[in-house]
Amino acid sequence: MTTPDTVYRYAPGVMLRHDKLRDAHILNAPEKLIVLDGPGHAIASRIDGAQTVAQIIVALCELTGLPDTQIGPDVTGFIDDLAGKGLIRAVTP
Repeated sequence: MTTPDTVYRYAPGVMLRHDKLRDAHILNAPEKLIVLDGPGHAIASRIDGAQTVAQIIVALCELTGLPDTQIGPDVTGFIDDLAGKGLIRAVTP
């Protein structure tokens, strides 16, 4: 389960990139391809193995001007979904 202090990185073989053919940002993984919408890309682009979930939420609040009570559950849900699919892994200190 994701906590505010959890830091994630992409699992081996998973890459965030821009697909020119689709003109969309994607997560490319072995035998998987996920097309990201605007909010999905905004979250996924901040998963870097250094930022905590709380830091990602703060950055998105600053970017959008929305409160953390509105953004936080969406960010956490998206990250939990990626973790559940094995696309990201928690970094252990």
